[in-house]
Amino acid sequence: MNGPVLDVLTIFHFLGLGLTAAGAFGGVVVMGHRGTLPGKRGGGPKAIGPILTRMSIFGIVLLWGTGLALLIITGVNVLASAMFWMKMGFAALLTFAAIATEFTYSSIRAGNQQAAHTLLSLGPLAALAFVVTLVFAVLAFH
Repeated sequence: MNGPVLDVLTIFHFLGLGLTAAGAFGGVVVMGHRGTLPGKRGGGPKAIGPILTRMSIFGIVLLWGTGLALLIITGVNVLASAMFWMKMGFAALLTFAAIATEFTYSSIRAGNQQAAHTLLSLGPLAALAFVVTLVFAVLAFH
């Protein structure tokens, strides 16, 4: 019984991983090219950035949900691993960065253009947190 369920959960966990990575790295790429993209006053990045952020948040929700389900199904023996807790800490940092980015875009839409400078820190933070989370996940589960 757990075989097919475990397979489906793992597939959705990896889909969440992909969405999160695409959003995090896509946002960094867009920010890096914001001056060269077409559009009036950064129209391209302003339109793409919030979409990438929502994609990351959707991926993170998928990761947290499927990760919890995978822990319940496979057992909690991994909870004793320091690598697992490092992974969880960086996953929390990644979650914070994505949510903070969403709030920053909301603030920008409300007229606070100064908030855009925050994106220059949050994008790389999300990408770095993603990579470190992935490294600790590999170390925790291999």
